[in-house]
Amino acid sequence: MTIKAKFQITTIIVTGFALIVAVFVLSTNQRLKEIIEIEYRADEIVKGIFELNNLTNDYSLSRNQRSREQWWLRHDSTARLLIETEASEGSKEQEIIDSLREDQKGIATTFSQLVTVVGREGSEKDIAVQKLEERLVTELLVASQRMVSSASMLATESRQKLTGQRRQLSSFTVIAVFILVAVIVVSLLSITNSTLKPIMKLQQGAETIGKGDLKHRVHVKSKDEIGQLAAAFNQMTERRQQAEAALQKAHDELEIRVAERTAELKAANKELEAFSYSVSHDLRTPLRAIDGFSQILLEDYPDKLDREGRRVLDVIRDNTGRMGKLIDDLLTFSRLGRKGMEKKEINMEKLAKDVFEQLKDTAAQRKLKMKINALPPARGDESLIREVLQNLLSNAIKFTKDEDTSLIEVGGKVEDKENIYYVKDNGVGFDMKYVDKLFGVFQRLHSQEDFKGTGVGLAIVQRIIHRHGGRVWAKGKVNKGATFYFTLPLRKEK
Repeated sequence: MTIKAKFQITTIIVTGFALIVAVFVLSTNQRLKEIIEIEYRADEIVKGIFELNNLTNDYSLSRNQRSREQWWLRHDSTARLLIETEASEGSKEQEIIDSLREDQKGIATTFSQLVTVVGREGSEKDIAVQKLEERLVTELLVASQRMVSSASMLATESRQKLTGQRRQLSSFTVIAVFILVAVIVVSLLSITNSTLKPIMKLQQGAETIGKGDLKHRVHVKSKDEIGQLAAAFNQMTERRQQAEAALQKAHDELEIRVAERTAELKAANKELEAFSYSVSHDLRTPLRAIDGFSQILLEDYPDKLDREGRRVLDVIRDNTGRMGKLIDDLLTFSRLGRKGMEKKEINMEKLAKDVFEQLKDTAAQRKLKMKINALPPARGDESLIREVLQNLLSNAIKFTKDEDTSLIEVGGKVEDKENIYYVKDNGVGFDMKYVDKLFGVFQRLHSQEDFKGTGVGLAIVQRIIHRHGGRVWAKGKVNKGATFYFTLPLRKEK
């Protein structure tokens, strides 16, 4: 049986019993009202009959019209009370009321006869008439006294019944309340036994499983909602145990694959180191030879070379120099991932000024204007951050060569949990639809003839900033300049 059904049955039982008690109380109260009404009317009848008795004596002594009229007025009011008073059919009260009605009719007839006798004048009033008058008065008084006794009996009977009804109502109320409380207590105990204990088991099971014991199961045998919940809980735990087993298996497999990949990576790193060594030594030697022999030809055999020959040798030397620079940049880029970092507090304003002072000598013939705004201090590897600024500022100087005055601005601010820095120039800029190519190796947006370079500088900037946990991006417009941004995380306070 479900918990809902248990509560519904309990509610129906309690409600039905309460309705029975309410109906009984209402009917008993109605009966009490009837008895109280009868008692009240009986007292009024007694008063009326006493007054009739007094008025009868007054009339027998005074024999005036006023006494007669008062007698009839009181008689009529008492008669109305008797007519309006009703008790349960067949009850003793109703028998007394019927007897009072008959006596009321009798005293009315007797009083009418007395009025007739009293109204005779002169010779008609002999001794026989006087005796008749006395007899009629006596009959009225006797009948009045009988009615008083009957009315008193009616009042007494009503009081006794009223007391009995009240006692019965009190006893029934006490018993009903006791039974109702007992029903509620038994129902609550039954519901508590069938719901609270399983809930406590479920709670204890949840705490045990929450501590990591996935083999624990909640044993609730009831078929209600709690039993279904316990079954669902056990099923969930079993699935979680299976999932954790699968996860552990995947974790073990992943560790094996990571170990394999680590070994492969170590091998690749060794190969990369060997390649770097080869590039650093094996490729540089022929490049130096080409450059050296080209210089010898230009210096030792100038008279045997025509103008075109010298131009070709200059082109060869220029390309070997560019090739050497490209090898240096590639070596720098490949070493960034292996180079250790020594983080410390960096004065970014001083660092930017030092880098600019070193770079402006490379363009001594140009008009350079540098503006360094307030820069928040950073925490990182100073040599690597210097290389970032060197690449960004050298690019700004390079791409503003066609301007009369090169305007370069460096600034920064603190925002959220990072420092944001920027390098802005008024150079040739770039088209934003190619912004994704800026930070790739060998990606160039301008020709080698217009602007010399290897196409590795911005890739180096991005790798250094990423190693510091920051971000890098750029904004620009064609012939409207460009702005390069990079971020460095704030130092974590102890």
